[in-house]
Amino acid sequence: MKANSGQPNRNAETRSLMEDILEDALAIQDRFVAEPMLKTTGRGVLKSRGVESLKQDAEELRERFCNANRPKV
Repeated sequence: MKANSGQPNRNAETRSLMEDILEDALAIQDRFVAEPMLKTTGRGVLKSRGVESLKQDAEELRERFCNANRPKV
């Protein structure tokens, strides 16, 4: 088997991505509300945190992903 010649460590990238996904999922867990009629199916709704929270989330995502693509000086 050939080693990854010149490619970044995919395992570390995958682990980092999974940690980010888990962190985001746990952060919103308390906002899920089960609907009484759908409790047997496990379906529900996600409560909104409000407009200000959405603006803050959008700004954080913009900073995270826009800055990640910029070259480091």
